Amino acid sequence: MTEAAMALSLGGITFLLTVIWGGPLIRVLKMYGIGERIRIEGPQRHFTKLGTPTMGGIIIVVSTLIPTILWARLDNLYILFGIVVVSWLGLLGYID
Repeated sequence: MTEAAMALSLGGITFLLTVIWGGPLIRVLKMYGIGERIRIEGPQRHFTKLGTPTMGGIIIVVSTLIPTILWARLDNLYILFGIVVVSWLGLLGYID
């Protein structure tokens, strides 16, 4: 398989995982009350975000990392660098 075909395949698999897994994850986040907290002293327009599920980025991070780790050529430094960067930024988003 050529590199372009592999990249398109991984992109398609990532998209499908995101679409399939996204809805159930958002329902679970709402069920456990993992949502946006708004400070009272903030602007009034922020109250519309109250209860918006947070941690939605986990859908993208996991859906990107799983196919990449399973099917990409891990002997390529660019792939390894991408995995590290996506993991690091996902961790940073979780901490934030």
